[in-house]
Amino acid sequence: LQKDKSFFLKIVQANNLEFLKYVSKELRNDRDFQMLLGKEDLKLRRQLYDGQDNFALIRSLDRIGKFLFKLRWYEDALELKKEALERVRRYFTRQDHPSLIGWLRSVANTLHKLKRYEEALVLYEEALRIERGHYKGKYPRNLVRLLNKKAVTLRELMRYEEALELDKEVVEIVRGNH
Repeated sequence: LQKDKSFFLKIVQANNLEFLKYVSKELRNDRDFQMLLGKEDLKLRRQLYDGQDNFALIRSLDRIGKFLFKLRWYEDALELKKEALERVRRYFTRQDHPSLIGWLRSVANTLHKLKRYEEALVLYEEALRIERGHYKGKYPRNLVRLLNKKAVTLRELMRYEEALELDKEVVEIVRGNH
């Protein structure tokens, strides 16, 4: 396995980003190796798209950020997720673009895990504003998820009355009366 890792790493370093489909099953399931590959992929994409907000680079940042989040390395995950969000904002230019919602929620969730509730709340509110402006009840599951996250964050900040109002709104949406 160790020999395979060094061989495949050399392929990645040679800028062959398509090699992953050839990686053995054991290596695909090796977390350390996945992280190493992800970092190499990100490094290569940074070189390739130097200064550009290319979506492949943004996805690489996000993928590694999610992987670090799963490993509970929240500070490291936050750094990459924030960079991805920054680049996505420039990529889409419109600050109310619906594609921003998931990126905002991702950064907010990471901030929440780090107990940085005020910062998380700002991003949940921005995501809610975009969600309400674009979907107007078409996808209540996304709205409910954001409302719940915001309510949990408000409770952490001991803002119970505001959280209760959001809970009531969620109940109305679920009942279909909203």
